[in-house]
Amino acid sequence: MIRPRKTFLLFLLAVTYFSLVGCSEKTIYPAVLQTVVSVTPYEITPTAISATGTATVTQPSIALRSDSGVPSQLKSYSVAYSTNLGQNIPELRIEETPYDLFLAQNATTNIPVTVYTQRVVDLFSRSTSNISPIRATILLTINDANGNTTQREASCLLYQLR
Repeated sequence: MIRPRKTFLLFLLAVTYFSLVGCSEKTIYPAVLQTVVSVTPYEITPTAISATGTATVTQPSIALRSDSGVPSQLKSYSVAYSTNLGQNIPELRIEETPYDLFLAQNATTNIPVTVYTQRVVDLFSRSTSNISPIRATILLTINDANGNTTQREASCLLYQLR
């Protein structure tokens, strides 16, 4: 016969183990917890525009921190653009783009993305009004080891070369 004290001790050990190591059981950990730590650089301005109209620019990297013991996988990203007045610019939108990147548990991963596209350069060059900066909102789609899908959002500002 197992004593109540031993039963309680075994239960306490199991809870401690799963809270420290993580678990792929949905009832204990329903979804991975992740935080966008930073977007570097946040303000993006091209250093030059070539004769063919191509921008020389540093694309952003998103630092995504996993706050749980559950590993996950970045499956895709999409980008929506809006003016400095908050109006959407649908012709610049980047539809869901596949991205296969392992996101380690309890770690920060840098995710490079392309947001300053040729369409952005073309819009800046065609526009007669000052629409700079354009906000790029990046939506990351993540699948965790528990089979859940979560999304995280990050943004940066795109400036016209002056």
